[in-house]
Amino acid sequence: MDDFIRFAISEGFTSYGISSHAPLPFSTAWTMEWEARRVHARYMLGMKVKDIAAMEGITPSQAGKSIHAALRRLRRYFIRRKWTSGL
Repeated sequence: MDDFIRFAISEGFTSYGISSHAPLPFSTAWTMEWEARRVHARYMLGMKVKDIAAMEGITPSQAGKSIHAALRRLRRYFIRRKWTSGL
């Protein structure tokens, strides 16, 4: 890790971040689950479904279904807590 930080400083970076978005082949308490990561890539990073699929080695159909399933669960989560207005 020190080498990465030293390189960033040598290239003029003034800040350095470490993200929990990196995919892992197992679940942890500190990383995003696959579906959450796909939703993040689609809506926060603006990636196309076909690009998300290619990055993960799955079909666009699988990626799209995964994203829609995650959004349905998120919608139910907000509705149960009455945090919605017309979802």
